[in-house]
Amino acid sequence: MPERENRRRWPRVALELAVVVKFASVDDAVASRTVDLSRGGVFIQMAEPRPMGTLVSMSVQIGEGREIAVSGVVVRSVRPEDLSGPPGVAVVFTNVEEPAKSALEGLLAEKLARSKATVR
Repeated sequence: MPERENRRRWPRVALELAVVVKFASVDDAVASRTVDLSRGGVFIQMAEPRPMGTLVSMSVQIGEGREIAVSGVVVRSVRPEDLSGPPGVAVVFTNVEEPAKSALEGLLAEKLARSKATVR
């Protein structure tokens, strides 16, 4: 099986963070964990992944008492029966406003710098 082309614009960081994902209805929300994160999106573990094209809004805990709010759209859905990794959804961010954007970029820069330091 040919390897999938990597079309990511930004490096991703393996990072487990608490996240609350909200869907079309206010009553329709899922508390979960991230698997990885980048400037452009996130992969979220989810027992019942939503289909591609689903619009979401999220609150991501990025530190003690700190959270960011972002919006996005599901671009990949991994079902529990799939063997390509943990079940969940890949979400591309469609709206990240300040100060969430700065907080996200700071967190990613810190994690990337730390991972490079430990690889050497």
